Amino acid sequence: MKEKRRIGRRSFLLKTAGAVSALALPRTDFAEKLASGNRSMTRGQEPGEDAYWEMIRSQFLLTDERVYFNNGGLGPSPRRVIDAVHKATLSLEEISETGHEKLERVREDAAAFLGCDPDEIAFTRSTTEGMNYVARGLDLRAGDEVLMSTHEHPGGAMPWVALKDERGIRIRLFEPARTAEENYDRIARSIGPRTRVLMISHMTCTTGTVFPVADLAALCDRKGIFFVLDGAHPPGQMPLNLRDTGAHFYATSGHKWLLGPKGTGLLYIRKDMHKQWRPAFVGAYSAEYDLDKLFYSPLKRASSVEYGTRNIPLVLGLGEAMNFLREIGLENIRRHNLELCDILVQNLHELPGLRVLTPDEVRSRGSIVTFKPLKLTTQETIERLAQRGFRLRPVGEHGLNAIRVSCHVYNNREQVEALALELRKLFAS
Repeated sequence: MKEKRRIGRRSFLLKTAGAVSALALPRTDFAEKLASGNRSMTRGQEPGEDAYWEMIRSQFLLTDERVYFNNGGLGPSPRRVIDAVHKATLSLEEISETGHEKLERVREDAAAFLGCDPDEIAFTRSTTEGMNYVARGLDLRAGDEVLMSTHEHPGGAMPWVALKDERGIRIRLFEPARTAEENYDRIARSIGPRTRVLMISHMTCTTGTVFPVADLAALCDRKGIFFVLDGAHPPGQMPLNLRDTGAHFYATSGHKWLLGPKGTGLLYIRKDMHKQWRPAFVGAYSAEYDLDKLFYSPLKRASSVEYGTRNIPLVLGLGEAMNFLREIGLENIRRHNLELCDILVQNLHELPGLRVLTPDEVRSRGSIVTFKPLKLTTQETIERLAQRGFRLRPVGEHGLNAIRVSCHVYNNREQVEALALELRKLFAS
């Protein structure tokens, strides 16, 4: 087993070191920066060692002039992802082809990464786009009810709110709690006789609360309710098996924790939903058709949402991003990120001038820490920390007026401790 780990690291290093060997970008300084990290690769490090994570950080173009703690908003792509997109663009432009045939290999890789079958995976441009496909593909009618939390991101919630006006469906909201057990109970109590859909974030964008999705899936099955997950955050920061979530639909983005190109996403449509759900948008790639006979039949697979020409280089870049994360190891990533978040939370709990909103329960949290400043306003706090070189995200959803810190593979203990020190200066009394 030890030898297998060694081979995995060597494979990871060699792939990254050679990722930019053929790159020819128009700006020399950018091309040199893209290649420089690969020339300084360290070898033979274990994921538990600081040097290993510094090697990982070297694969990003992030400036050292500020500390980036907003991966929950936008994740930077490693060099090899940028290179994969660039090379694919050049190769396809040279022959002026779409490259659609290349999608299936990435689809197979994505299915393996997420624990499902390839025909359950579709490529989208974002979580928001995926959620729109789901909402408009279900046969919801006037009086049908969708249950969601007050902490949903607008991209996940608005597709359903729009149906309230268009079809007359109802929206019921519940307030998330700080423990898995209480969240389950609140949802169970909120389900009514007209509830047709439970739509929640697997991990909320506000406080990073992780819902007990497997238990909720069993509840939905008993009640005959569609279970839809906004999965913008978990993929890429923790091990994930979509079958184990029990969700009927799961939408995620490539540009956050997956560290993929901007404008990429994935939509999971469980196999038994392929006949119940119908695509709202159609085209040559989404159906069997015969114009002469005016015949149209949607394909019974998730890819029916891929109705037109796609940006194949971006999808190939997403595949390379998943390879990057797989080679590091999702358990290693989760452990690394949680260690950093634990350091921050321990410091925050000592400061009377703020309040931690993220759950303490391990099963109910991930790589996000959210706190509410009590002594200063959110905007004042964000501005002061920005002056000291920290990029954080204000949380305005549900009127929380809080601040979110999200850590990923390129962050380290030194950065977290530096942030904790600045917060101590602001909120120690």
